[in-house]
Amino acid sequence: MRVETLSGLILSTAALVPYTLTLHKAMLRCSPESRTLSPRLIWLLIIPFFSFVWEFIVVVKLAESLHNEFLKRGIETDKAPGQTLGLAASTLFIISVIPSYILDLTVIAGLPAIICWIIYWIKIWRFSNRLKVPVQTAQPDAQTMTGR
Repeated sequence: MRVETLSGLILSTAALVPYTLTLHKAMLRCSPESRTLSPRLIWLLIIPFFSFVWEFIVVVKLAESLHNEFLKRGIETDKAPGQTLGLAASTLFIISVIPSYILDLTVIAGLPAIICWIIYWIKIWRFSNRLKVPVQTAQPDAQTMTGR
């Protein structure tokens, strides 16, 4: 195994749990009716090889859920928040791990994959922070509270 591959594996494993936690929190901050995927299912990203496919599903479902929640709260948003960047990162990552005897795709796609992935992670973290404050519900007025 090459040193770059081993170090990349160690770094990606160390970053996987906090990354998955960020996505999980973002989904939890969406109301149940806005969610298109159970927050618990996001943790399937930690399963090796399965995550290659699951990442695409999570990216799309999280974008749909964030869009639904932003609309519900009246927050201006894109149609699919973060989706394009998340799909680009996922695609580049898969390309970077496919062995190639003609071109070293690890070098060509690996760095852009990491950059896109980090930017996607930060975007989702920011979207999640926009949803920290719960939806404001109508407060009863003083007359209702005093029974008058």
